Amino acid sequence: CTGCYYPFLSPARTGESLEARTAFVRSFGPKVGAANSIVIGGGGPVACEMAAVVRELNSVAQIKLVCRGPKPMDDWSGRSSTLAVRSRLKALRIDVVSNETVHGEASLEPTTVKLANAGASLETDMYLPLFAEYNTAFVAQSIPGSTNPATGRIKVNGYCRSTVRSNLWAV
Repeated sequence: CTGCYYPFLSPARTGESLEARTAFVRSFGPKVGAANSIVIGGGGPVACEMAAVVRELNSVAQIKLVCRGPKPMDDWSGRSSTLAVRSRLKALRIDVVSNETVHGEASLEPTTVKLANAGASLETDMYLPLFAEYNTAFVAQSIPGSTNPATGRIKVNGYCRSTVRSNLWAV
């Protein structure tokens, strides 16, 4: 079980002190509440959930959810689930930017991020990258061709079994 890492939410990285991480966590709510604009990178369940939490903490900020795919929760199939997510985000006044990738460092301070496809820059009070980084680099190195280079996910068939190595599964 390799799991995944969320650049903004995961526990402290090596070298970060407990005091620094505690200060970061305690400052999050007040900084969200004071922001006028917030950009969230990612369109998966964690990013969508955090967008709703951010809206709860700040009822007036402009919130942009930037998704790599054509819609949030792009892996979900079915018209009803797509409509449910879209309508909930719309009701929360969260703007969705589709088919785009954000480049920038996580920041609770004013920063500029770049939209890769549009080539545009966004000035924002806060950037929260909430896309998953899969911990599969070691698999890619030891079993060439076993992961998708764009996502880091293990290539699997309909039974979650690797298409390259029959004794490898991904859930």
